[in-house]
Formats: sequence, structure tokens, C-alpha cells
Amino acid sequence: MHKIILVLAIVTTLFFKASIVQADATFENANDSTEGGLVLEVGDYKPNNDFKFTLKKVVRMPSSDNGGLTYASELFNNSHGNRILPSGEKHAAAIYTIDGQIRSYFVLSYSLSDETMFSGIPMIGINSTNWLYPISPLKGGNDASSVSFAIDATSTPLVTGDQILLLYKIKNALKLNLPGEQITMKADLRKFLSAGGSRIHPSLTITIAQSKPALETIIKPISAGIAQISMLLDEKRFNGMLAIPEIFSPYLNPSMVQIGTLDIISPNVPVSSTNQVPNGVLTSDAEILFKIGNGHTETTLKEATLVVENGQFSASQFSSGRVFLHLKNAHKTINASVVENEKAIWELNEKQLADIISEPASGTTIRFEVNGKKKINLPAIPPKATLTITFNDSFNRTVQVSALLRQILQDGMTCWAYNIPNSTSRDVMALRITNDSRVSGKLIGTLYDTDGEELFVSQPLLNGRKIQPNQTVRIGAEDLEKIGATWEGRAVLKIVSTLPRIEMMLLQRQRGIASSSISNLSRGASGISCSN
Repeated sequence: MHKIILVLAIVTTLFFKASIVQADATFENANDSTEGGLVLEVGDYKPNNDFKFTLKKVVRMPSSDNGGLTYASELFNNSHGNRILPSGEKHAAAIYTIDGQIRSYFVLSYSLSDETMFSGIPMIGINSTNWLYPISPLKGGNDASSVSFAIDATSTPLVTGDQILLLYKIKNALKLNLPGEQITMKADLRKFLSAGGSRIHPSLTITIAQSKPALETIIKPISAGIAQISMLLDEKRFNGMLAIPEIFSPYLNPSMVQIGTLDIISPNVPVSSTNQVPNGVLTSDAEILFKIGNGHTETTLKEATLVVENGQFSASQFSSGRVFLHLKNAHKTINASVVENEKAIWELNEKQLADIISEPASGTTIRFEVNGKKKINLPAIPPKATLTITFNDSFNRTVQVSALLRQILQDGMTCWAYNIPNSTSRDVMALRITNDSRVSGKLIGTLYDTDGEELFVSQPLLNGRKIQPNQTVRIGAEDLEKIGATWEGRAVLKIVSTLPRIEMMLLQRQRGIASSSISNLSRGASGISCSN
């Protein structure tokens, strides 16, 4: 007597009325929830080598539910739907259990949902108190969405507790490339056509496979708090306010700000010292968890690239400046591989990805540090971050996510006054500045000649005095010359201030003629232009 032990049987129930050959039945995934195991008595008949219900040949199904195997959705590329599940030597298994007696020549058919196909030839075995043997398909099977088996139980009936076990693989499970999708299998038990073809039992359906994301990537801007490029520090430093907790604050110190957070969340990260992994998702062998960074992925990582475009990195390319990821929990930093004026690129390896995954939510921030010597550039649009993860196996779907990050703007206001004559010109200039706010602040000026050369740079105006709320002051050409500037023709004055609002008027009249009219040059390129 040859015995083959399956350590994945299930206890099921079925009610059957022999007189009308009609039954209730259970149809479930084979799993490892039953203690002991199922003993298959095969007598003198030896199953072929492709059909062995042993623990070594059958994957373990989840014991907590009937949801089948949960695969990582990243395993399924849109253009590659022929991945075999489970891969390797092992098969999945389903069990159809009866309780009563069936004395009939019948057909048991299995059909898959969503154009999924069987891979290879499915086999069934019958575990019965009367007899047992493996059976090849009557029709369908390999490369088909259904398979049927003819079973003659006219002389030797199936009785209470007998189980029909299906051993199978599937392919074309392309639907699983989307998280939350399922593949189902329906079992249909009918009398053989020559016996009338009537249904012995209503169709039963189970979920045999489902998908979840192995990696959930979230990129978000830092939205709260204050961080600005300081005009009073010649646009080379920051000012702001440090929020508590600092993870939600863009401003960290005069040299450093953060513009966004990067979270890569994996359900396969252990949640305790016992190394338990809840809600884990599997590779296509249906046994190994899909992980990145510790050699447990089914395929090797090809490339993981984080790109931030339209950034403000011109002052971060040199000594004491950098663009980097900060892992708060691990106290680690990952510097960008490439830093350009408005672009930073990180080429991340598996270990670095694993470090990011191990961080708590919102634990990894995107930061840049300026060197205090170069001016911080001011792109007109917010920076955009894009993370792309690709794998060497072409079956695997590329993971990509993008989001806009926080843009850091100048503080206060910047104003430009054009066509400023010198003190010996036939025209007299008077620049009237009003602090149209409720706070006081200083004015900083930079003067340019007509060729764009700097005559003085970031010099305090009004001898460094603050202009008070609602106060109006006057600046003339002679005031600019006292700072140390001389010029021919016309000059251009740039004024920066931390004040939230300034009103400026550039007034001009002909020198020495009291009756000459006053011209207001305070509009457009001919006069004043302010922004904040």
C-alpha cells in the first residue's frame, strides 16, 4: 500500500440526498490549517510523477481566509501576461469536498475568470474510502480557461468525506498588475451528457489569487510653516520659522530647508522583533515575500532613480552645499548623485531603498543646503519629484510616482526703479517710498549702470534706518551717490525689503525751473516695478 501525505487538507461539510443525486458542497483552496494531514490510499496504482499531493509539490495557501495567494502587483507588466503562477516546481491546489453519496457518471469542470489560462495540464485526484486515482482532463486544460474531468462513480460511489483535489498552475493573469484585483475559479459538477447532463450541485466559486502593491510610494510637499529666501542676506540664505515637529517645517536653519517627503511603504517589513509580516505579498513562486534590499525579491533591481526638477539648487553645488534625503529615524543621509542648477538626481541601490522603506511614514525628507556664497535661484514653477523603480526581469511592472514639491520664494518685496538720472543731470529725480504695512523694516539697494554693471551691491538705504509703518521717505540721486556710486546717463536701482508691502513713486522734473511739470515714471519699465 503506497501512501502519499498532503499536509494541507481542510475539514469541510456537504449535505447530500442520494435519492435525487443532489448535494451541497464546499470548494476551497488547499491550505495548511488542518492538523495531521490527509492520507491518500493508492493501493497498487502508482500516480505518475507529475501528480503528487505532497508538501514538497504544493504551495501553502493562507490559512486565515479563502482569498487564495496574494501576489505583488509589481510582478505583472502590462505587456507580459504569461507569467506562470506559481513558478517553479510547485503547484496550487483546490479541494472539492462532498458529504453523502454520488453514484453517477459525472463531469467536474473548472473555469478561470478574466481570460486567465491554465498552464500545463491540471490533474485531479480523488481521496475516497472506496478508491483513489489521478485523472487526466477530458478536455481543456493547458492554454485554456477551463478544464473538465470525467469521473465514473456508477459502480463505486463517492461518499461522505470524499474529496476531489485539483493540482494546477495558471498564466495570463494580467489582471493582477492592478492592486486589489482577483482571479477566481468556478467548479461545476454535472452528470455526464449521456446521463442527461443535469447539474448535480450548483456552481461554486473561490478566489485563487489576488494582488496587492508590494511598494506604496508617496511623495508630498512640505505644506506648513515658513521658509523664505532672505533678500536682506543677498538671496544667499533662508529665513523662516521652525515648526514643531520639524518634519512638517520647511525651514530648518539659515542654510537648510526641506521641500517634500518621500515614503516607500512595504507590507513585507517586519512589524516586531518576532519578524512577523502581516498582509504580506508574494513573488510568483507563491512562497517568498516580495522585498527590496535583502535579496528576497524574485528579480534583481535594475534601477531606482529619484529626480527633482525645477529645484533651487544653484547654491547647493559647491562646498558646504548639497541636496539630500534625510532619514530621520535611521539618522542617515543619502546625497544626490547629480546636482545641477535646477535638477537633482539620486541613483538609489537596494540597501538605500531598504533604509527608506524601514523609515516610519513621513520619515524621509527631501532637503537642500546652500553654501552661503552663491545666490539661491528662483525658478518660476514648483519643483517636481519623480521616483522610478525598474527591475531586470521584463515581466515586472515599472513603479513610478510623481508629485509637486514646495517652492521657496523670496521674503518681502523686490522693487525696480529705472531711468534714474545722476545729480548733475538736467532732470531731478525723487523716489518716494511708502511703507504700506503694519511692520517696520529696512531697505537694501543695488545700483546698476546702463551696461548692467553693479555700482554698489546690497547696501543699506536711508543710512540703515528702518522705515516705519505708513511712513513715506524720499531718496534722491545724491543719496545714492553718497553710498559711493557715480554714473553717466541713467541708472537702475533694485530695492529689496522684508516689508510685506511697499508703494513707490519715481517723480522727475526739469532742474532749475520751478514751474516745470512733474512727471510720474512709476509704471512699467519706465518707472517702478514691485513684486513679492
